[in-house]
Amino acid sequence: MSQVLSYLFLGSAVDASNLAALREHRITAILNITTDVPNTFADSLQYQQIPILDTSEQNIQNYFEVAFEFINQAKQYGRNVLVHCQAGISRSAAFVIGYLMYERNMNLNDAHNYVSVCRSIISPNLAFMGELKEYEGKLAHDRSSKTTPTCPNQVIQAVPTW
Repeated sequence: MSQVLSYLFLGSAVDASNLAALREHRITAILNITTDVPNTFADSLQYQQIPILDTSEQNIQNYFEVAFEFINQAKQYGRNVLVHCQAGISRSAAFVIGYLMYERNMNLNDAHNYVSVCRSIISPNLAFMGELKEYEGKLAHDRSSKTTPTCPNQVIQAVPTW
């Protein structure tokens, strides 16, 4: 498994089933991005499973909100999170890249390069990369629409309190 942020790790199904390694990295929350890998330690760890396949037909953006909320909630409570798929190469890497774009305001290229440095074997499938590119545009649009333009000549008067 590879550490991406102080609280965020990226790995495989083998990593997710290695209790000694999970304990070593103080991982108590696991984001399982598979349809068929069991949540081995469901009695003692917190899980969120997102059942997607590593195919070009799979829409991953539909699951970002749930995934990122799970990661941020774990972070808020001081928990370390492992994001895994079968091999820790495509699905889980795409979600971690998307999370960095969302949480750290990184563009796709920077987020991909950053995760590649942390885990050199990542290779999200081409469809996932296309979706991440779309997501980059959506984030840019959402962030730009949150700023309210102000008129430089506008005089704002205080409303008296009675």
